[in-house]
Amino acid sequence: MSDEASEFGQLADALRALQATVSGVQFPAEVAKRARLDLEKLTGVLEPYAVPEAVQATGRIPGIPGRAQPLIPRGANGEADELRLVGQVTFGRYYRADSARPTAAPSH
Repeated sequence: MSDEASEFGQLADALRALQATVSGVQFPAEVAKRARLDLEKLTGVLEPYAVPEAVQATGRIPGIPGRAQPLIPRGANGEADELRLVGQVTFGRYYRADSARPTAAPSH
């Protein structure tokens, strides 16, 4: 696997971790603003490399769980043939329905 593919896969994992973290936190407005500004900066870093969908890396890197698609759960294939695929998928907090249930806010 190329360095670019490996780094892209690690970037996808980092984005999954961010999604899971954001889904399970409660913080003051100034922390949210600082995080938002950092994300906007990161978007600016990546935007110059935008390409048409037909040549994008996301979803097209074999050997990386989820083919480096960060918006789907991480998955690993065990075996496959033309009729079936056996593997394992890990659903983190971002994907679980129970994380959407209202609960009492923690007191700080």
